[in-house]
Amino acid sequence: MLSNKNVKTNKNINKNRILGIEILRLILCFWVVSYHYTNRKYANHRYLFFIKTKYYHVPCFTFISFFFTSNLFIYRDIEKIKKRFERLFMPYFIYPVFIWIINNCIFLCFRYNIFNRLISFHELFIQLIVSTQIMGLLWFLFSCINITIIITILSIIFKSNILYVLEILSLFFIFLQYSNLDLNLDNYSHQIGRTLRNTLSQIPLAVSGIIFEESNLIKYFNNYNNIGFISLINFLIVIFMLKNDIFRRMRAYNGIENIFSSYILFIAFYLLPFHNNNNIIIKIIKLATKYTQGIYCLHIIIGKLISFTIDLKLTLIGSSITYIFSYMISFLLMHIFRNTKFK
Repeated sequence: MLSNKNVKTNKNINKNRILGIEILRLILCFWVVSYHYTNRKYANHRYLFFIKTKYYHVPCFTFISFFFTSNLFIYRDIEKIKKRFERLFMPYFIYPVFIWIINNCIFLCFRYNIFNRLISFHELFIQLIVSTQIMGLLWFLFSCINITIIITILSIIFKSNILYVLEILSLFFIFLQYSNLDLNLDNYSHQIGRTLRNTLSQIPLAVSGIIFEESNLIKYFNNYNNIGFISLINFLIVIFMLKNDIFRRMRAYNGIENIFSSYILFIAFYLLPFHNNNNIIIKIIKLATKYTQGIYCLHIIIGKLISFTIDLKLTLIGSSITYIFSYMISFLLMHIFRNTKFK
């Protein structure tokens, strides 16, 4: 039995390691923004070479999301699953409606806006149904919603055997990716084919997060003394992967490489040996990562608006400006919505 001292130590370690994942989320979100707002020539020849050549950010986001929600599906916690749906649906509906209103109001007043035209209600409706009409980046949230529905249904049907079913399902979709059978989805309309392809590409990543959490490998790492050394090794592996193509390159987020990179990135940051328990630092980091979902959803639109007056192709400067403004808008939108939700 653990002593009170050991229990307190373990809680501090876990708190610090979760802080490492918060830092990773911050980096991943900035990586996404930088992917769209970094000068290609500069990025390919300087230390930002990874921005345009690799995209491990979205796969790792999916891995993290389902790692920390795995118990919801394993133990079929319906109440918490409902809350997860709420967290996903809120931004999925809020941001397109916000953009639709703002875009059309600006156009009616000035005859000039982001899309340089009015967005019809039909387009907004299609966006909410398939996620790829006016805000293509919302495919990620839509995929998470779809995968959450699929895994919830499977967990209710198969109960204690859910992990085996998810493993088989994941292997099946990986087979479709490497056999190129998933390319048959291109025969469907753009909205349907792309929506299905996006969801299918994320299922192995989501399942990997769940299986990794349920495998108790984290407990093994917790008991290992030199966690800093393991973290360093994983960082070196990440750098090696970024600089070298060691896997068969697949389209978009398909393939084993993205699963492996998500695992490596997660371990590297989870095992960061933090010793500073300064509550102010912890609060700052958590505040900085609180609206990463909104930043992801909005940064393309915000970037277009800012680019009317500022050249955003300024590598880190453009990415930082876009990130900060996207954070501010996300902060305002979510607070307005929460304050008026039940009134």
